[in-house]
Amino acid sequence: MQKKILPILTLFIFASCAGTSPTISSDYDQFEELHIDRVENNIVDQTIFPVRAIYINPMVVTRDDGTFEFLVQVKYTGTEWMFIRNGESLQLIISGEQYRFETDGRPSRNSGGGTVREYAYYQVEPETLRRLAYDTGIQVRVSGDRSWDFEMDESSQKIIRGFYEEYVEPII
Repeated sequence: MQKKILPILTLFIFASCAGTSPTISSDYDQFEELHIDRVENNIVDQTIFPVRAIYINPMVVTRDDGTFEFLVQVKYTGTEWMFIRNGESLQLIISGEQYRFETDGRPSRNSGGGTVREYAYYQVEPETLRRLAYDTGIQVRVSGDRSWDFEMDESSQKIIRGFYEEYVEPII
């Protein structure tokens, strides 16, 4: 009996960590007069013990005056805090070149139901989004009280590639 419960419990924990499938959403903020297109739930790495996941979600903010901003949202969920650092807390190594990004504002945090969530936003150039979409072997580090290093996988990049081709390429 015990041998059957452990695999089922492990599968349940893994499934709850994964959350929902990646989607693309579009919203308009009439007060700020801007349109936001973004990827949501693009999980790029996760662990089971401790339960935690990290997401990299590209965004395009279009203002009514015709200007654009390109951002990457880093979202962390888990059972313990990471405390993503304000300032330079996202590093990428793409094709041997190192990139460092500072947060665009202070990271936000909330918790509920035994899960903590942290969000940090980084302003990037369209070229960075292109490289995230097409280059291989991308190394990522997110820094806080703890650092989390990982390599982006092809399925995560495929989501970014689709977003780049539909929402970034037409406006650059």
